[in-house]
Amino acid sequence: MTKTQRAWLEGLMPGFVQAQLGKTTSTIFFLTTFTAWTKEFPLDPVTELEIMQATGQTTEEKEVKAMADKTKRLQKVSMPSSDFISLTQYVHQAHHLLVS
Repeated sequence: MTKTQRAWLEGLMPGFVQAQLGKTTSTIFFLTTFTAWTKEFPLDPVTELEIMQATGQTTEEKEVKAMADKTKRLQKVSMPSSDFISLTQYVHQAHHLLVS
């Protein structure tokens, strides 16, 4: 935490005490404080390097893997005979795989 951030938080102490007295600490005070904090001190966007360090894959590699996994799931759906019940079951199964 930086000195600026600490000073910002310390400036909220009177409001915190009021919220405790009014029993609104967890419902109002923390919500408004969090909202104001994220506007005042926004986080930097996650970098490609951070993603790679956390997952072992780049964003592009993750997207390619997800598409390959989805393709494999779709290939598992076999076309049944053309009667209505089987076709309905096939459509339902394919829809379920696409949604998941």
